[in-house]
Amino acid sequence: MFYSILLIFLMLMPFGYSQSNVLRLIPLVLLFIEWVTIYFKISFLKIIEINKLIFIFSLLIVFAIVRNNNPVEDTLSASVYSTSNLLLFVSFYSFIVYYFVRKNKYDYATIFIYLIILPFALFSLSNWILYLLNIKVLPSSSIAGESTTPSVLLSNFGIIINRIEFPLVKGVNSYSVFVGGVLSLSIPLFLWYKKNRYLTGFASAIFILTLISTDSRGALFYPLIITLVVYFLKNKQVLNKKISLMAFVVILGPLIFVSILALSANIPALEFLARGDEDIKTASSRSVVWAISFAEFIDFKWIHTIGYGLYGHFGSGASKMWAYLFEGYNDPELSASSHTSLFTILFDYGYIGLVVYIGLLYQLLSRVAYLWKYNPLTSYAFLSFLIYNILAGITEAIGGMNLLNYQLLLFMVAIAINTQYYFTYKNNNP
Repeated sequence: MFYSILLIFLMLMPFGYSQSNVLRLIPLVLLFIEWVTIYFKISFLKIIEINKLIFIFSLLIVFAIVRNNNPVEDTLSASVYSTSNLLLFVSFYSFIVYYFVRKNKYDYATIFIYLIILPFALFSLSNWILYLLNIKVLPSSSIAGESTTPSVLLSNFGIIINRIEFPLVKGVNSYSVFVGGVLSLSIPLFLWYKKNRYLTGFASAIFILTLISTDSRGALFYPLIITLVVYFLKNKQVLNKKISLMAFVVILGPLIFVSILALSANIPALEFLARGDEDIKTASSRSVVWAISFAEFIDFKWIHTIGYGLYGHFGSGASKMWAYLFEGYNDPELSASSHTSLFTILFDYGYIGLVVYIGLLYQLLSRVAYLWKYNPLTSYAFLSFLIYNILAGITEAIGGMNLLNYQLLLFMVAIAINTQYYFTYKNNNP
């Protein structure tokens, strides 16, 4: 178990940004060794059978990577590194979760604490240690305003500091998104699972501290609000399978956001959460970006079926029309994404990718509904994460490889749900 935790932790480290080919190969070599070791004990076809949609979505991502529109990353070595990294990780993680669940040495909740929450907690802790030691690992890639604006959350307590940009991540907002995702997993397990509470408590604390320091209000409040929703649902012995329909919020997300924004504009109680004119500008910019994106896809082209490839918003030329909104970005045409799961997936993977992604979320939600009766503790955490994933995806580019660590987190949770569902269903239907 220790080796697996260490390896997952290493996969989160920014080796991909290193110019050293030796450093870039470290996690891949270790991953390959582990993959081969486990392969001879477990049928690969069985792993694919359990995680079909995950592997299909992974292949769509690989297909997008080899059609990368980023002129800086559009090299054979970058494509080989990215694709091998992704496929090896998905394969390895599928094997390792299957192995530990089948071994039946640990209960489900403990396995997922060790193999999902703990590696991310160690990653966040590493960021804090390096930040406090003033050690810079990656060059700053934050856009104008991301790490220079004062923290609104801390200012409410009389603490005036700027948002923190941590050493091991590229961009404040992208880091906050996946920290919020892991927080949505750790809080329910901390509240309702007595074993390993010191681990889930430590993880939750460091994630909350991180989100406060980055002033990421959505990523902080979503898990707290969702946990409250799960609290009211947890007394139900059966979770209605209609909850699977939440997957279609991915399509309606931008419309929901614009509607809520219009309604909340005149609510004084919400003013303390805003950064003033900056938030208004951000919301207005997203509305323009989504209108341009909608215009792109309302005029059907065959390329929309499979998408334009990685950085599809740039490859399509759509980002040229909204680049003026993001003057603080480095190369705004390339780096300013569509800021929502819906259009990110459409630009990169096309309609096929969107169908597979929504199908995956629908399947995961229905499986959590099934597991609710048999394994409630993990079901609380899984449901919390899936709701977070959908809500955060309304305004963030979830589903795209520009949020790499979040993409890995999504696959990890999906594999955990599928594996637990497989063994639970098998035990109850011999």
